[in-house]
Amino acid sequence: LANAFYHVGSYGRAIDLYTELLDQIDSNHPYWQLSQFGLAYCYEGKKDYTKAISILEKVKANPDTTMMALVHYNLGRIYELTGKKSKALEEYKKYLEKENFGIFKVLVEEKVKVLEHKTVS
Repeated sequence: LANAFYHVGSYGRAIDLYTELLDQIDSNHPYWQLSQFGLAYCYEGKKDYTKAISILEKVKANPDTTMMALVHYNLGRIYELTGKKSKALEEYKKYLEKENFGIFKVLVEEKVKVLEHKTVS
């Protein structure tokens, strides 16, 4: 249900539902990572990038995280949105270290080329 609220732009309601679920489950629960991603996407939708980054960093710090490449991709995207190009580049490179064939691989490879050029210029 939280995901449905997110997709219609009701970020506040989605945040409430994701938070409610997260209060009831442990970090090793299968839905923990997905709910954290959903929460981060909601804050990104609200343009609260600091909060979105904080949530993604929490997922990244969890030793049980199985979707680490996606964490790095999303951190890279948000850092890029906020103008933190060197941090974006770092996260994108970490994504490429973890992901051999993911759906974002070609896109991230291009972003790395562009960001490397911009950080050198």
